[in-house]
Amino acid sequence: MKREEVIQIIKFARSQGEIPNLGGVDLSGVNLSEVDMRGANLSQANLEESKLYKANLIRTNLSGANLNGANLSKAYLHGVKMDGANLNRIRLSGERMETSSLMGANLSGADLSKTCLRRTKLSKANLREANLYQADLHTADLSQADLTRANLTGASLGEANLSGANLHRANLSAADLRGANLSGCDLSQADLSRANLEGCNLRKANLEATRLSGANLSRASLGGVKLNAAKLGKINLSRANLRRADLSQADLSQADLSRADLSEANLQQAKITSEKLNSVKSLKGAIMPDGTRHVAKKVPKAAQTPDKPERRKPTADSLAASLARIRGKPK
Repeated sequence: MKREEVIQIIKFARSQGEIPNLGGVDLSGVNLSEVDMRGANLSQANLEESKLYKANLIRTNLSGANLNGANLSKAYLHGVKMDGANLNRIRLSGERMETSSLMGANLSGADLSKTCLRRTKLSKANLREANLYQADLHTADLSQADLTRANLTGASLGEANLSGANLHRANLSAADLRGANLSGCDLSQADLSRANLEGCNLRKANLEATRLSGANLSRASLGGVKLNAAKLGKINLSRANLRRADLSQADLSQADLSRADLSEANLQQAKITSEKLNSVKSLKGAIMPDGTRHVAKKVPKAAQTPDKPERRKPTADSLAASLARIRGKPK
């Protein structure tokens, strides 16, 4: 199909008050630059190597479409639907795709550096080795997405949903992950150095051999995580929940553990000072560096509560005096 035919189909459909339907059409290699296709149905269409420069694709349905090698630079992509689409190695650096839907899409090797993907749905998307350098993914849904070896350096992921995502060997250095949901995700061998993870949910996440030097994990929920062999350095774990966390052989000598909850945590052979241990909120049931189980020291009752003034038992005379005052009679 040629460019002129596409334009005529769109114009005719709109004149009839209908949605332009180009679903399943072969548009490979066609020059559709600056064509207004907003709201059109292009699901399952073949747009391989097509030119969509400055094309208006706002709220266009491109579900299952083949966009391999397509030129989408400066295209209008707000609210576009690309669920299951093939965007392998697509170049969308610096583009705006906020509130778009790319669930299950193939974006492996894609260049999405500095791209605005706020509130975008990317659950179960393939983002292996994708370049998301300084991308805006604030409140985006990346649950169960494959981000293996992806570059997320300096990316904005505040309040994003990354539950169950695969971030094995991903680069998240200096990324903003404040309030993000990272529960159950694989962060093994990932680089989180200098990342801001304040208030993050990291329950049951795999942090084995993860680089966390200089990361901010204050108030983060790390219950049951594996931090054994993790490179922690000057990590901030103040007020963090580390109940039942595996910190065996970890170097915590420079970590801030003030008011952290280490109940039932495994600290066997961990490098940590007594000063650091004294600063935590709780060590109840924790396995200590020497392999022994922590037992709270019993505090004598006299030391538990301050001395209270002794109460005098009322006498018959004092009771009579009190009764007289109540009745308004002189003592």
